[in-house]
Amino acid sequence: MKRTVLRGLLCSVAFVAFAGYFFRASSDPCWSLPPNRANGRVPKIIHQQWATANMPVQQRAWRFRWLELFPSWEYQHVLWTDESQRELVKRDYPSFLATYDSYQTSIRRADAARVFILHRYGGVYADLDYEPLQNFWVHLPDDAPALVESRFAWNERVQNSLMSSPVGHPFWNTVVHVMMERSELEDTLDATGPRALDEARRRYPGLVHELPCAAFQRPPPAHAGSWQRLMVVIGNQRDCGRYDDSRCLFARHHQTNIWLE
Repeated sequence: MKRTVLRGLLCSVAFVAFAGYFFRASSDPCWSLPPNRANGRVPKIIHQQWATANMPVQQRAWRFRWLELFPSWEYQHVLWTDESQRELVKRDYPSFLATYDSYQTSIRRADAARVFILHRYGGVYADLDYEPLQNFWVHLPDDAPALVESRFAWNERVQNSLMSSPVGHPFWNTVVHVMMERSELEDTLDATGPRALDEARRRYPGLVHELPCAAFQRPPPAHAGSWQRLMVVIGNQRDCGRYDDSRCLFARHHQTNIWLE
């Protein structure tokens, strides 16, 4: 009898939590918006990457949204290529060049280059499958780097698909040390990707902000079904809101995962 009562109680608690998640996600999409800060230390530069200047049509369309919402008369837009990224490392960070050239995949070189780009020039880095929906510059922290929160709680805390930073911030030095230590690791996520950033944040004694996924990275429809919502309830994924609710949503990450190809 006691087991039956306990089982019923646990089921009731789970149902309430699950229902509460759906209610909150659908009715209160603004629950974790970052505070509005006056920005001055983060340069108005938007960095993006592709192997060459000739990018696919869809990525070109998403890049155009950055140019449209962050107009070039106020913001500088830089498209980094394989060639220009290596030149940056060779010119300004020569002690890392051997490690950079040792990477066997382009995504590792791209991950590493983002770190040096933000250290050298500051500004915002955004993947080409990030589509801004509004100009969110005033919502970026002004005093330290900011990394977008990952919805994959079981895998990593932050991701490197959207980041901002003042020029020359010391956090990036910590990231470089982590990447050099992990250059031989098999998994890119550990060597240069999100889990390398997580480790750098663990070691770095100062402040590093998170851009909440509810405002910057809601899951696309293919990743927002009932199973994924159940993962939120049991703690494997973070509650990032509903993709089809555009209130308080600054950008969409389409997550094309071209780096896996």
